[in-house]
Amino acid sequence: MILGHDKQIQFFQERFKSRFFHHAWILKGPRGVGKFTCALHFARDILKDENIYANLKIIAAQDEKSISVEDVRNSLDFLTQTTIEGGWKILVIDSIGSLNRHSQNTILKSLEEPRPKTLFLLILQNGEKILPTISSRCIPLNFSGIEERLISKYIQDKHENLETSKSYAELSGGSIGRLETLISKDGVKLYETMVLHMISGKISSLSGLASKHTPLFLSEMITTIYHRSILFQGNQNPYPIYETEARDLKSLMNMMDWRKVGDLFTRLHRAELLHLEPSSLFLV
Repeated sequence: MILGHDKQIQFFQERFKSRFFHHAWILKGPRGVGKFTCALHFARDILKDENIYANLKIIAAQDEKSISVEDVRNSLDFLTQTTIEGGWKILVIDSIGSLNRHSQNTILKSLEEPRPKTLFLLILQNGEKILPTISSRCIPLNFSGIEERLISKYIQDKHENLETSKSYAELSGGSIGRLETLISKDGVKLYETMVLHMISGKISSLSGLASKHTPLFLSEMITTIYHRSILFQGNQNPYPIYETEARDLKSLMNMMDWRKVGDLFTRLHRAELLHLEPSSLFLV
């Protein structure tokens, strides 16, 4: 099921039907909003169901391991194989921003000299960086967060007995993937716990959470706390995640040394990239 990306789908399909269809696309946007799902949708439309497994290659990080250069080379070798019907070969990379410079340069060579009927669908998460030479050879297809009304309908359809559904919709940031992660982690309660830990004035008090959650997830939660603190400080007053959130965040905004939080945020992202155990990052 694809929610909220009708314009992106229509744009891609119209280009495919035209004589100006490009061989490489970057699907860019927030994590978990449906870019990968759209990429598979595009592939199925082009390959048709009977050819999809033979002519589609997907490379993605598995079990928190980075995509290796060998994975990239094997995938590019796949693109050189001809199809029996003379049809399309499609490579989906989730995500291109997680590849190191050497792997990106390996892909660049194929982008510069594409074989006929070869399609690259490269997924890029917001905040990730790629070589400018890759960007310049791809058509950008930008994605944004899913509208709240669609998120709410999704919750109603998939999690009809979920308590505090409105709070989960607020925390999701328009991302179905993030929503599902938050629900699985009792995210509303966790969010409140993190706010109270930060009010205590000791970032080290978050270390107990680091053994249960990935650095990326924790950094996203800290970012959400910071952004919502700004909203409440400016009296914009969004729907509260929990009863005393407004009061707590206003107190937090006035007392927290956000430079330390920013430093922690940077180190959390470094831990995610290097697959480090994150607990020690809070002991500052």
